[in-house]
Amino acid sequence: EPIDATNLRLLSEAVGEGGELPVEFFPPALTERRQDLLLTEARQDRAPFSIFGDNLKEAISPLRFSGGLSSRRKENALADDILASLSDRSALLVVSSHDAGVLAVLNADLGSSNLHQSPIYVPLMGELVQNYILHRGQGNEERICGEAFVVDLPTETGSLQGLKISGPSPQTENFGTLSQEAYGLVWSAEAVDEPGVYRIQRNQDTEYALVVALPPEESDLRSLTSDVLQKRLAGERRIQFNAIDHPEATETDLIWTWLAIACMFCLIGEIVALKLFRT
Repeated sequence: EPIDATNLRLLSEAVGEGGELPVEFFPPALTERRQDLLLTEARQDRAPFSIFGDNLKEAISPLRFSGGLSSRRKENALADDILASLSDRSALLVVSSHDAGVLAVLNADLGSSNLHQSPIYVPLMGELVQNYILHRGQGNEERICGEAFVVDLPTETGSLQGLKISGPSPQTENFGTLSQEAYGLVWSAEAVDEPGVYRIQRNQDTEYALVVALPPEESDLRSLTSDVLQKRLAGERRIQFNAIDHPEATETDLIWTWLAIACMFCLIGEIVALKLFRT
């Protein structure tokens, strides 16, 4: 409905400052048919789509979406907040962190779409709620460097007076801010750049602690398999490589090692001979 665009804007303003939707929703033109749209772009590296792994394309290919609003991306908006897009380039699923919580928008008429009939509907919604709704405000969760977060501090933290944020090192500068809201204390930050433990302290006593970690993709030190190199990354190109743990490579390296040792003994023998038979 056209009024949905206005309601979304008012809702985004009502939940608080600290973030905004990455796209602007507006009613579709009268000549625009939003029917049987395909899910063409989904962030495989982000929840909720990451749970499907390499089967994502197969899982979403039968989905058809109808209804909803047209959209256009806002300038300077974070592309990471647009989790899925449809075949007409409109946003299907967007998330935005605000002072009062996380706002997720699924831009489609579920009654006219087949998502609710798909076997991926329940795990998709469950992962969305778990990662973007329940994840917020839980102190035992890790936060990621470079990502915004909003945390509701426990009620036993008390008043804002005397609280101070400390980082993992004295050189840390970006801590975020503490604010007093109607429902309690809130710690919010656009991003923190250094991994480690961040603490909220009062008179050297820790009232709350939060772990900030590197993104998982930066911490993954697993070696790429031959299938990834030769199929997924190669495209139309022909790629050849030698693995360090290949039996032939190991045998060749062993030959060169013994050859180097033999040369070293020959050099030592020559030096000894010169010392013994010098004239």
